[in-house]
Amino acid sequence: MEWFDRLPKSVAFVDVETTGLDPSHDRVVTVGGLWLAPASLRDGSLPVSYIHLIFNPGRKSQPRATQVHGYSDWVLEHQEGLSVYYADEVRKFLCSADLIVAHNVVFDVGFINAELTRVQRRPLNRPTFCTLEACRSARGDWDNSLSAICGHLKLARVSYTHSSLQDAWLAMMVYLWLHGCTQLWPFGYLGKEVAPFNYRVPPEPAVGDQPATSTGMSSARTREEFERLAALVERIKEDKRVGLLNEAETLLLAEVEHQEDYARQSGLGVAPWYYEQLAIIYSKQHRYADEIAILERFGQQHHAAGVSTMNLLRRLEKVRLRRC
Repeated sequence: MEWFDRLPKSVAFVDVETTGLDPSHDRVVTVGGLWLAPASLRDGSLPVSYIHLIFNPGRKSQPRATQVHGYSDWVLEHQEGLSVYYADEVRKFLCSADLIVAHNVVFDVGFINAELTRVQRRPLNRPTFCTLEACRSARGDWDNSLSAICGHLKLARVSYTHSSLQDAWLAMMVYLWLHGCTQLWPFGYLGKEVAPFNYRVPPEPAVGDQPATSTGMSSARTREEFERLAALVERIKEDKRVGLLNEAETLLLAEVEHQEDYARQSGLGVAPWYYEQLAIIYSKQHRYADEIAILERFGQQHHAAGVSTMNLLRRLEKVRLRRC
């Protein structure tokens, strides 16, 4: 008997990204789910259906959660809420399978059930399987995070942030591997159009008193780049707010390098916000030589169209005078 004959007739794989870790307080940001009939693997193909949805959680994400899922509060504020319609669709999709699988199934199913309860819908009523617990039983004290397991399987995420659909896919690969499948498929097998079905492109945000152009968001050429910059700006602002200036400096220096590399390759200019934030940090730390250096570095760059450089150039002159 082939290994897939020992599996349920249908399996749903799911992952959620959230605003934090407490389902009584935090909310779901994205849901990714895949539906598979294991018997269909007989011919070496992997026919799956999937859902991928994004929601306005109605509250801000914890900073660490934003780093993980990659959606800024600004982006999420412009999405739809998790309505009765979407709750019914998610429940119908998952409960149409004989088994629900996730990597840390208590977390994912717990959050989904909390959302179902909020809209007065019954919780999921299918048996579950946890690939995290199964890996712990099989691998002992090894690192059994999804990233570590997939590294062992020569699979990897395609980006630093966690897509719920991608993590559901990786949980599916782990589940198949645990049950004897020797052929594993990368996430790219699903195709390129894997963004949330209901994603709404938000309007360009203002960052403090600076126009969006000053951060490069309004000139971002892809949704992924817009979201990366939006999440980065939010994280830097949060680090500064709580006094993590060294962490903010590290992020800003990396982005300055990225801005300058991209400007050289594209012919477009750098966004000034990152240089300005470094200058502010250096001023607070009385690192005036570093403040002058970053402002002079900005002055030597080709500047993005539509942004004002006068504030930074005036700041440079004031710091130079102060040092004389």
